[in-house]
Amino acid sequence: MSEMPFLSSQPFVSVLMAVYNEEPVRLAQAIRSICKQTYSNFEFVIVDDGSERWETISTLKTAAERDPRIRLFRNPHLGLTRALNFGLKQCRGQLICRQDSDDWSDHTRLERQVTFLMQHPHVGVVGSFVAIYREHGEFLWVKRFPETPDDVARCLPRENPFVHGAVCFRRSLAESVGGYREEFAFAQDYDFLWRVCERSAGANIPAVLYHHRITRGSISYQRAREQLLIAEVVRQLATMRQHGEIEDYARAVQRAEEILGTKSTCLGLLQQGDRLMLAGYYLAAARLYARAVRCSPLSLTAWLKLFRWTVYGLLPPFRRLLFRG
Repeated sequence: MSEMPFLSSQPFVSVLMAVYNEEPVRLAQAIRSICKQTYSNFEFVIVDDGSERWETISTLKTAAERDPRIRLFRNPHLGLTRALNFGLKQCRGQLICRQDSDDWSDHTRLERQVTFLMQHPHVGVVGSFVAIYREHGEFLWVKRFPETPDDVARCLPRENPFVHGAVCFRRSLAESVGGYREEFAFAQDYDFLWRVCERSAGANIPAVLYHHRITRGSISYQRAREQLLIAEVVRQLATMRQHGEIEDYARAVQRAEEILGTKSTCLGLLQQGDRLMLAGYYLAAARLYARAVRCSPLSLTAWLKLFRWTVYGLLPPFRRLLFRG
């Protein structure tokens, strides 16, 4: 593939990654996967969000010294949303690709996403299919996502049709929606990408260009209940926009709490259990499913997930079907 032209001396693509106390081996793998891309006209903006772990800091410094494309920024700990907004302001490329610090990208990812966006000017954000792994690196399965703009638009009201670390979007669109909403400590990607898709189109390349690790240290596990609530807030705000209403964050929160009600605790436990099971912590997952049953003994979903846990352990060939969707 021929290189895209620079605008003045600026790179055409910025890769954005925020880091906080990441395990150094995983962090090094994430960085290496970007530095070895077949597409080279990029800068790698890494925001160290106040890491305290010396091994993390050292890994970042060493990588920045070895590759001049890395621009390393170290800030006090602000949280992921603010760290990403800070990083967006540092990005100089016309296109911005996200990368999470415990995942890794296929070596052709940037090339294929840049080519796709250049060939489809109506598309503002593109992701890809994603390979899913347990915390310690064991492959689970490939997660497929909606491919066409119409399918992405239909999926948005139900769930996020992208993996955040796998997306590439136009910087002008990110700026036009004001970046990530700093009210959201969780599900900030769902809200951000939905607002981008309202101004353009979204798509996913039907190929595995990203490798996602399920860990028990992720926000999805640690703050599952809050993430479920904020995801519903995102849907409520989108509904307000679609109806031509002024967004009312307080009213969206109230509506979300009314919709989830007392179910939120049970649903949070079930989501935590799912993450732990996929990460490879089966006994811990079983305890969470059992807690969910005790919390909501009439919940069919809780009982089914406890049953699924048994089948998951006994019939490995059916594991992907058990988690389909």
